[in-house]
Amino acid sequence: MLDAVVGFIKIAILIIPVLGLVVVIHELGHYWAGRFFGAAAESFSFGFGNSIFETTDKRGTRWRINSLPFGGFVSFIQKDENGQFLDPRHAEIVGLPLKEVSKFGRAVIYAAGPLANFILTTLLFAVMIWSNGEQVHKLTIVELTDEPAISAGFEPGDVFLAVNGVPIETQGAFQEKIALSSNTELTMTVERDGIEQDILVTPARSEMTINGQTVKLGKLGVSYRPELTEIVQHSPLTALVYGVEQTGVRLEMTANVLGRIVTGREPIGLLSGPVAIGDTTRRIVDQTMSIEQTPLSDRLVALFWQFLFMSAVVSVGVGFINLLPLPVLDGGHLAMLAYEAVTGSEVPEQVQGAIMMGGFALIVGLFVVITGGDIVETGLLTGQG
Repeated sequence: MLDAVVGFIKIAILIIPVLGLVVVIHELGHYWAGRFFGAAAESFSFGFGNSIFETTDKRGTRWRINSLPFGGFVSFIQKDENGQFLDPRHAEIVGLPLKEVSKFGRAVIYAAGPLANFILTTLLFAVMIWSNGEQVHKLTIVELTDEPAISAGFEPGDVFLAVNGVPIETQGAFQEKIALSSNTELTMTVERDGIEQDILVTPARSEMTINGQTVKLGKLGVSYRPELTEIVQHSPLTALVYGVEQTGVRLEMTANVLGRIVTGREPIGLLSGPVAIGDTTRRIVDQTMSIEQTPLSDRLVALFWQFLFMSAVVSVGVGFINLLPLPVLDGGHLAMLAYEAVTGSEVPEQVQGAIMMGGFALIVGLFVVITGGDIVETGLLTGQG
C-alpha cells in the first residue's frame, strides 16, 4: 500500500511541469487571441482550486495562482440571456463579452489554444535538434526471431531503408511506425547485397512492456543492430523547418492512432492519460538517475532533454484532441460557430446546455476509463510499479 501511495505521489509531482507547460501555453493562446479581438478576460489561472495568490492588471483581469498546480485556464466574461453580466464586477473589465466578438474572432480565439500547442511542439523539436543535432541510424537485421518476419522473406544482413516509401532515418521513428501498424500491411524497402528490394509484411499485434506498461502493439519479429552513421547539425532556420515537419509527423501519428481506435483496430487502452504520462516520466527519471557511473550533471542534462521531448509529444496530443468536434472542447465550439455561420442563428440555449452536459459526461467517462486503465497497466495498485 505504501509503495502505491509513493508511486502516485511521484507521478503527481512529475506530471506537474509537463502538463503545466502544455496547458498554460494552450490557455495563453486563447488569452492573447482574445486580447487581439477585444474579448474581456475575467481571469487567467495557473492551476485549479482556491486562489493562493492573485493580482489584477490594469484591464481588470485577475492573474491567479491556485492551490492545485495542474495546468490552468482562462475565463472570458459572459452575459446571460437578458444581456446582463453574470457578475456585476465584469462591467469594469476592459473588453467585450465573448459572444459579442465577431464570429471570425471567436473562431480564431477557440482555435488559438490548439495552435499554441502546435507552435510549442515545433519550437521544442527545433530547440532539441538545433542543440543536439539530428542522429541518422542504419538498422541492420541481426536475426529473425518470430513471425511475420520469417514468412515475409527477410534475411539477416538486410538493411532497412524505408517504410511505405518514407526513408528511415532514426531508430525511434522506425519503432513507432511498426508499433502503430499492427495488422496493417507495410511495404518495407531493404538493401540486400547492395541491391534494393521491397518486402510486404504485416506486423503482428503482440503484447509487450514499454516503460513498465503492458500494451499490444505491432511487432515485426526481428532483432536488428542500430548503428549511428552521422549527426547532422542544423542552423536555427533548418531546425525550425525540422520542428514543423516533426509536428506534422506527430499529428499524422495521433490521427492514425485515433482512427484505428475508432474503427476497432486498436483498443481504447492505447490512449494515455495523465497517470500514464506521469508514470512514464517517473520511470525515465528513475532509470536515468540510477546510472551511477554517469556524472550527475550529465544525468540532469539528459532529463532536461527528456522533459522537452515529453512536453512536445504531450503538447501535440493536447492540441489535436482539443480540435475534435466534441462539446466542451475547442472543436465543439468551432462546430457550433460553423452551424451559426451556415444557418444565421445560434444553437438554442437549451440545446447548447444539453449538448454541453452530454459532451461533459462523455469526456469525464473517457477520462475515467483511460485513467482506470492507466492505473491498472502501471501496476501502482499492486505495488509493482
